[in-house]
Parts: sequence; C-alpha cells; structure tokens
Amino acid sequence: MLATLFFTGSMEYALSGFDDFMKLFKMMGGIFILALGQFYFIEFVIFREFILWRRQKKLRLIKVLENIYLEQVMISKRSHFN
Repeated sequence: MLATLFFTGSMEYALSGFDDFMKLFKMMGGIFILALGQFYFIEFVIFREFILWRRQKKLRLIKVLENIYLEQVMISKRSHFN
C-alpha cells in the first residue's frame, strides 16, 4: 500500500515537468541500485555461507561414518587373524 502511494505521488510529481521527471528518474534509479545491492548481499553472501556451512556439515558426517566403517573393518580383520 505504501509503495502504491509512493508511486502515485511520484508520478504526479513527475508529470509537472521534465526536470522534475529527471529528478524522479534519478531517485528511482538510486532506489533500484540500492535494492539490487541488497539482493546481491542476501543472495551471494548470506545464502552462500549457509549452503557452504551445510555442505561442510555433511562432509564432516561422511568422514565420521567413514572412520567408523574403517574401524569396524580393521577390528574384523584383526579378529580374523587371531
């Protein structure tokens, strides 16, 4: 609702003259660039860190399970030779 009021008011402001339209265009461009920067930060920094953290967690679990398996294999081989 606030966005609708903002755009409606800004369009009325923009229709008053070309100079005012250019000011509005620059203002909207600045807002767009800031929003794009925030999107970049959220997408490529926060989500990427979360995905890397989950991947490391899975790899850690796989390594633990592999070590447990290797221990069991070594124990069974020792008992086989004794």
